[in-house]
Amino acid sequence: MGLIRFWLNRPMLHQIGLAMIAGLLVGYLFPGVGEAVKPIGDIVLRLIKMIIVPLIFVSIACSVLDLKEINKAVRVGSLSFGFYLFTTFCATLIAVTVAGLGFQYIDVPDQSQLPKQDISGIVKHAGEYGGFWGTIFAMVPNNLLAAFVEGNTLATIVFAVVTGMLILLMQNSPDKPHGDLLAQNLVAASRLIYRFIDFVIALMPLAVFAFIAWMVATQDAGIFMVVAKMLALGFLALGLHVLLTYGGLMTLVGRVNFFTFLRKFFPVQLFAFSSASSAATIPFNERRLQQHLGVSRETSSFTVPFGATVNMDGTAIAQCVYAIFIAHLFGVELGLGHYLTLAAMSAIVSVGVAAVPSASLVTLSVVLGVVGIPVEGIAFIIATDRLFDMARTAVNVTGDATVSIVVDRLEGRFNAEAFAADTPMKSVA
Repeated sequence: MGLIRFWLNRPMLHQIGLAMIAGLLVGYLFPGVGEAVKPIGDIVLRLIKMIIVPLIFVSIACSVLDLKEINKAVRVGSLSFGFYLFTTFCATLIAVTVAGLGFQYIDVPDQSQLPKQDISGIVKHAGEYGGFWGTIFAMVPNNLLAAFVEGNTLATIVFAVVTGMLILLMQNSPDKPHGDLLAQNLVAASRLIYRFIDFVIALMPLAVFAFIAWMVATQDAGIFMVVAKMLALGFLALGLHVLLTYGGLMTLVGRVNFFTFLRKFFPVQLFAFSSASSAATIPFNERRLQQHLGVSRETSSFTVPFGATVNMDGTAIAQCVYAIFIAHLFGVELGLGHYLTLAAMSAIVSVGVAAVPSASLVTLSVVLGVVGIPVEGIAFIIATDRLFDMARTAVNVTGDATVSIVVDRLEGRFNAEAFAADTPMKSVA
């Protein structure tokens, strides 16, 4: 009992940090155990994912209601979307610069040194990718219930925004009693969902332990050594994007200390890194912003779920680095026009990643086809994608939090004292 009490009294950062260390040790020393514990992490992830769609719907609808006026909701949505697009284009420009220059000076391994995996499923799904209009159509599905069941977050966000706005209109019309009743029901539903979320967040260190142990036990270290330079360039691009783009936005627009943000937001990044799922990090991200970083519920309940769907900066960076690596692997010459096209296409297609099976590798095949790089090259990078996926997910959620703080500051709701305080605030569900 004493050990359990000690564990529960530890801050979340300490719990997740200890879980990662334990996972590394178990995965390395006892690989059989490392493989066996993965289902524990999957169960926690399933608990989160099964509540994601209702969480997104209720969070965004309540956020619109909390803003009280439709024009405020439109402004928050426009600001957040604009900043997400801006950071994504910055991400791709940084990525093509780092990778374009880096691969001029480092050796690319021979194809015989890399394992080649089957990409037939990826190519098949790439043919189903609808591009810009496919993303637009995903926002307006034929069957709303089917969209909810399939986890179509874009459609969920649109329906939540429309629902919140219609309830606001009802509250300012003869239908006010019905509008008030619907608003009360949404608030009640949000309180129920967040009670469930509080329980799941307590299990997150367990998931971190399981996923890290599994990754260490199952990944071939030899393959990582072969592509270590490629991964180093990718991590450098991710790091520069965090420091330059997010750090610049946070300092110049958010007017807060970026390193204080990184220190207090680190537990969310660790969980995102271990789970490699932006969607699964939504509840933890929201809670951290509200309780530790001074962001209002009105803003974070909108920007975080929205960002988890449309903000894929890390994915855009990975696509650029992968594409340039594959080009050098096959001896394809790339000029300035190719680099600019690669940056633009990676930024555009990354917005639709969340709604596409096989995620970034599917849209990577689309980008490669546009620039004229052999799609077959994807077969050589699948084995190393897990580690890159973990890192880019941590970057994605950092971008969601950055835009949340910036938008909250511009809207005049940001609590700078709570941001600077060492003790967490109690958020309202």
